[in-house]
Amino acid sequence: MRIFEVVVLISLCIALTASSLAGGAGAEGSLKWRYLADSDYYSPPAVGPDGTIYFGSGNFLIALDADGQLKWKNKTGGLVSSPAIGPDGSIHAASTGLYCFNSNGTLRWTYSTGYYDFQTPAIGLNGTIYFPSENGNLYAFNPNGTIRWSYKIGYRPSSPAIDLNGTIYVCGNNSTYAINPDGTKKWSFVTGPAASPIIGSSKMIYIGSYLNGLYGLNQNGTLMWHNSTAKISSSPTVGPDGSIYVGSITGCIYAFTPDGKLKWCYPAKGAVRYPPTVGSDGVLYASADSDNYLYAINSNGSLRWQYQAGGIINSAPTLSPNGTLYVGSADKYLYAFNTSSRLANSSWPMFQHDAQHSGMAGWPPYIGISSNPSSKASKG
Repeated sequence: MRIFEVVVLISLCIALTASSLAGGAGAEGSLKWRYLADSDYYSPPAVGPDGTIYFGSGNFLIALDADGQLKWKNKTGGLVSSPAIGPDGSIHAASTGLYCFNSNGTLRWTYSTGYYDFQTPAIGLNGTIYFPSENGNLYAFNPNGTIRWSYKIGYRPSSPAIDLNGTIYVCGNNSTYAINPDGTKKWSFVTGPAASPIIGSSKMIYIGSYLNGLYGLNQNGTLMWHNSTAKISSSPTVGPDGSIYVGSITGCIYAFTPDGKLKWCYPAKGAVRYPPTVGSDGVLYASADSDNYLYAINSNGSLRWQYQAGGIINSAPTLSPNGTLYVGSADKYLYAFNTSSRLANSSWPMFQHDAQHSGMAGWPPYIGISSNPSSKASKG
């Protein structure tokens, strides 16, 4: 074989290998594809029943297919929150009030609050949409957009969490509130400023407070335990063994036992403001707000792999049923990664509980989704 032919053959092999690593081979932690949006990315993506990925970028709600190709995008009046997907496939997102879109991108209805809203709504089993507004109210909407009730929480109510009895839990005004399905107050507990509450193991309520640490409450509002080790900056999540994972202002990703004892801390290089996502193999996926890294961390606190994006990764990762991990960055890209994981079978494994961001305990994580797509979007 002549030297020229050998060089061409080697170059071809190298090119094929690079292409495979970029998207086709499915190696753990490898980049599958990335999508360039119009603006800095701000909201964690949700995955719909057909595998469609929905996320907010600037003033747009964007829908991509599972290969990273644009299906549609629709402009709102302001920055778009992370969407929540209803049982009928409708998409609900906060912006200048609450927007409801059909799965084909057409606007179904909208409700203006007069404020720029940014918290993700939650959706109950009967399709009721629970929406926290910057005007201090928690609203309950019927699926057709009419208001069932509203309850005045006060300063900056968080994204809600719903238990199987229909009780809605929300943080705001330095307290955690439990609201009955009819909109009346059940109880409140003073925690200080806090991220969104979650439903934890044994039906407990876990709350991360920016000033006071991690709380474990009974569903009747009584304190079970409190750990003041860390200044919490994210909502918690729960692993397959009941371990509680949470981010902190100081840059540590903390692991606690179900009774609130510290297990370990992984030192990220910036504040961890979004909840980690937990895989069925116990792997955590998390980001920090100053070093541009996506971290994959083993359940013992050791680093498994990491990826450096071109900007701050400023959202919680979302894990899809085929093991693809979606996360957005301030470099305007939505990234899709191959992983070894599926979503953990736990009480609350990711932001707003599941891939559709229902915010409801016990909600199946991937309703009606069965896909194993190949990647066609831009690689690398």
